Amino acid sequence: MFGKPKRTPDVVMAEMLAAYQQHFFESAKAAPNRTAQEANQIIERARKIIKDSRVGKSACEIYEHIKYWPAWSKRADFAQYLAFPASAVSGDVDRGTEEDPRNITTIQFTYSSIPFRFVGNDKGSSHYGDDMGRYGTLEIFAGAELVLGIDIAAGWTPEIGYDDWHYSDVFAYAPGQWMKAAVEMAASIQAYQIKQRNNYADKQAIERAKNIRL
Repeated sequence: MFGKPKRTPDVVMAEMLAAYQQHFFESAKAAPNRTAQEANQIIERARKIIKDSRVGKSACEIYEHIKYWPAWSKRADFAQYLAFPASAVSGDVDRGTEEDPRNITTIQFTYSSIPFRFVGNDKGSSHYGDDMGRYGTLEIFAGAELVLGIDIAAGWTPEIGYDDWHYSDVFAYAPGQWMKAAVEMAASIQAYQIKQRNNYADKQAIERAKNIRL
């Protein structure tokens, strides 16, 4: 007898996302006069989904990788800095004015046939007590739809300055295939960073060894 065909990670992820989507929309349909208790239950479910699926972490890793693309995309050698196959890359940074300062970075690109738009809003430090960390928001659009909105934060220490942005909380969420794409992009970024570190270490070893005679 033939055994069942092996389920690939892509199939497992697609089934998981479909189940998430069905469960979320069935249990969180918009209702008039929603109570605070119901709202908090919905938020907690969204938090669990984002944590369990690693989408919040992945979103921040992607944003850290792409946040300089508005400037870098104008370089002739931009392709070598891409950790994943993105196309139609564009973006801009809105610094506001002296009277109305702001720091909003928008990056648009297509991955896996999905047009993405990332909007990062760096709101600066909290100015409370000794907290020197930065706070902001990150919104992700798939096509015209807002599919993820999260609060983000970056700690600060005198030794290393600011950390990378990390996921803090959620204020918007719509499940879909974009989640699978986000996890894929984050995995590609991690592999790219490992390769970059290994290449640097190899170059350093070759440089040190060239004038050593044993």
